[in-house]
Amino acid sequence: MSAKPKRIRCLTVLIEAQTRLMNELNLFDIQHNTIFTWRGNGNPKDQKDKTVHGSFCQAIIAQELSTEVFWIVLVDPGGDSGTSISNSARWIILKACQQFGIDILNIRAFEIYPWEKGPSYAEIILGEYHFLEGCMKADISWQPCDTGVFGSLKKIVEIAGEGVVDHG
Repeated sequence: MSAKPKRIRCLTVLIEAQTRLMNELNLFDIQHNTIFTWRGNGNPKDQKDKTVHGSFCQAIIAQELSTEVFWIVLVDPGGDSGTSISNSARWIILKACQQFGIDILNIRAFEIYPWEKGPSYAEIILGEYHFLEGCMKADISWQPCDTGVFGSLKKIVEIAGEGVVDHG
């Protein structure tokens, strides 16, 4: 057996590894990077009431390149940014889907918020939901991000630019 087939196998393995790395580095297409604003908890009643305090966060909408799934990444700047994303998540997610024409069945949503030891990353899980008088009623919960998701979120924020958030 000659050395040539061994070299070809090594080259093939190297090319496959490079391709995997390139795919990992470019898993997402940033569709939108904007500052979202809302009043109060974000519900329709609060939106119409000009006396209710305003709130804001950075919203990054990224599409997975290999699927139809959109990641809605909500970055809480901390400080005096108003009502927390945690208390407004269902309304912000609905507004993002409506504003950008995203099917709510094709999303994953995440919250990044400031913490004493650095930013904290959590996935927002939409449970059962329905619409009542134009308002989304949803059960939501949060779960910590696993290592792979954490790495992808960091990459999305890095690509989009950190906007209003200081991640130290």
